Amino acid sequence: MPKAVFDDETDALHRLGRLKEAIVHAPAAAQMSPRDALVRSNLGRLLAEQGKLDEAVRYLREATTLDAKYAAAWRHLGLVLARQNKFAEAIKPLERA
Repeated sequence: MPKAVFDDETDALHRLGRLKEAIVHAPAAAQMSPRDALVRSNLGRLLAEQGKLDEAVRYLREATTLDAKYAAAWRHLGLVLARQNKFAEAIKPLERA
């Protein structure tokens, strides 16, 4: 199944507020596209919304490594770090966003 199908399904489930179901589809997309910053950023965002902050940081860092110009990934990374009370560490990603 192409990555776009997973992305579309994940996005649709997320928009419907069905986070648990969305999170099931996102890792499959990440595996199918190991160099896709968007997929990793979306997975990080979904994990953060579920309170899985350590996992979210991992995927968001991967996204910013894959695409250093991806402002949304930097913003989400900074916000998740701030939620972890890592305020000093959150400054750089937020400035890059």
